[in-house]
Amino acid sequence: MSAHVAYALFLIFVCAQSLCAKTGTRPDTTELTLVGLDLEAGPTDIVRVLGRPDSVRTYEHPNDVGSEYDRFFYRNVTVFMGPDGPKLGVKLNGPGVTTRRGLAFGDSVERALELYGPPDTRSQTQLVWRIAGQSASDKPELVVEVRGGRVASIYAGYESEGLRMLPNRPLVCARSQAPVTLRSTDKVAPAARGTATLTPAQDSGGLVAFDVSVTVRDLPAVAALGAYSAYVLWVSTLSLEHFRSLGAIENGKSLTARVNFPNVLFLVSSEPGVTGDRWTGPIVMAGRCP
Repeated sequence: MSAHVAYALFLIFVCAQSLCAKTGTRPDTTELTLVGLDLEAGPTDIVRVLGRPDSVRTYEHPNDVGSEYDRFFYRNVTVFMGPDGPKLGVKLNGPGVTTRRGLAFGDSVERALELYGPPDTRSQTQLVWRIAGQSASDKPELVVEVRGGRVASIYAGYESEGLRMLPNRPLVCARSQAPVTLRSTDKVAPAARGTATLTPAQDSGGLVAFDVSVTVRDLPAVAALGAYSAYVLWVSTLSLEHFRSLGAIENGKSLTARVNFPNVLFLVSSEPGVTGDRWTGPIVMAGRCP
């Protein structure tokens, strides 16, 4: 066997063992849908799909001065929500969840390369693929963090470096607060809008409190949605751990109350009555501070 033939066979062997194994195609926009949440997912979609989160925290946005974003924390999953509602990305950081193509926590780097091909950037600690089919200004990415040659976390979404890596400061509702806008969350009431004002106050225990006033408009007749008799306004912490009803609300009529939550999520649901201690009907409007 000549030296040239032997060398050619050697190259074929190397390719078969390593280079040619990395035959995956680069990620496309389907990878932006994780754990059942697509690009249009909002807070109510997150709770509907994943249930009540372990906690929700609001942070200063690292790339948009004056804006904030929320992190919904679940076991092994973190969902990043933008200031206008739709999700920015999802991070998988534990076993039991995978990407659309099956990449999971604990998989080898070789497995990631087999599924997605060569990354756009690579270091000892992460692999980064720019997701095809999006404009340069959007810059969605699939980011695999690596420890010891294994997948330590997977992020699919936008602005990955700022959201995943920069230190951030949790926020509460601002003391000088612009009105909160309530928007429709349901196709049955697409034109519905509302406004909530928050005036700083102090409850009897000296804790953070707000006097709130909420007005809604353009809600359809509640009976048109089903077996419901009233729209009910709820206030909750962002984690949904604490909440209470403020009562029935109607178009054009303000509803006022004192709320002693450090951050406030407003929800409007259609209900069969106004006496329940938790909503049972669909959430048709939502808004939150800060």
